[in-house]
Amino acid sequence: MSKFKVSQNHRVSDLSHITTEIEVELIDSNNNSKIYENVHYPESFINKAFVRDSNLVRAIIRRKGEGSVTEMTRPDGI
Repeated sequence: MSKFKVSQNHRVSDLSHITTEIEVELIDSNNNSKIYENVHYPESFINKAFVRDSNLVRAIIRRKGEGSVTEMTRPDGI
C-alpha cells in the first residue's frame, strides 16, 4: 500500500489551480492511492477516473471545511 499526493505540476485542469477544500483520494485494486487537492466537481472527477483507469476500485471525497467524508465505489459496467 502506498499513498501519493499528486502535485499541481501534474494537473491539467485550470480549475485544479484554484483553491477548494475538497480533496479526492483514488484507490486501486492493490490498495495504492493517489490524492488530488482542489477538486471542484468531485463526483465527475471520480467518474472520469473510473472510466480511464479500470484498476481503480473506490474513491474518497473529503470536504475539509465541513469535516465530511464520502466514499464511492466503482459502478458495475465500467
